[in-house]
Amino acid sequence: MVGRKKDNVVKIAAPVLTVPDQHGNEIPVLMDRHYIEDILSHAKKKKLSILDYRLKKKNIEIVFKNPKHASVFALTWSDNE
Repeated sequence: MVGRKKDNVVKIAAPVLTVPDQHGNEIPVLMDRHYIEDILSHAKKKKLSILDYRLKKKNIEIVFKNPKHASVFALTWSDNE
C-alpha cells in the first residue's frame, strides 16, 4: 500500500519488525531482505530517479528527484510484484 505523498516524497508501509537495542530504543528491521531491492528495480524499470530512501518506524520514505516521478511510482507500485 502506498501512503501519502508530499511533493517528491512517497511513504510505503513496509514489512517491519521493531526490535529493542541495548539502550531500550526501538529499531525498525525489515523482515523481507529483498524489499528495498524490489523497490529500486521497480523504479529503474519505470526510469524513475530516486535520490534517497530511509526507514522510519513502519514506513519506507522514498525521495525522488522529480515530483512527477513520485506520482508515477505511487500509482504503479504494488507490494506483490
